[in-house]
Amino acid sequence: MMKKLSWRVAAYGGLIAMLVSVVGCGGGDLQPVTGKVLYADGTPVTGGSVTFNNAEKQVSATGPIGADGAFTLNFGESKGAPAGEYKVVVSGDSSTYGAPPTVARVYSDPSQTPLRQTIVEGTNEVEIKVERAK
Repeated sequence: MMKKLSWRVAAYGGLIAMLVSVVGCGGGDLQPVTGKVLYADGTPVTGGSVTFNNAEKQVSATGPIGADGAFTLNFGESKGAPAGEYKVVVSGDSSTYGAPPTVARVYSDPSQTPLRQTIVEGTNEVEIKVERAK
């Protein structure tokens, strides 16, 4: 029984490693992406994260939102994101445990977010506008 379990663990581990390397290869050249996340009234979202998801390439890049609303996207350990069309997910988290969300929930749901962004070759400076949570 132990030998079968060890074989399965090794096989699954190898499969996971292979999938990670294949997904990593889909990234291609990374383009610098920085920007700000703002509420509709122009004030900055002061925490949380922003994630760009590209379903076609099966890649995502993410970055924390600073106190001034600024973010820099990271793709794994590298800065930037592959060029392409992205759905943008914003999670405006409060630093207080149990506090309600600060950004309307629609922006934190990858299947419902209305936010879209195109990353082009070269430097990308983006501004993302969201509504406050109600």
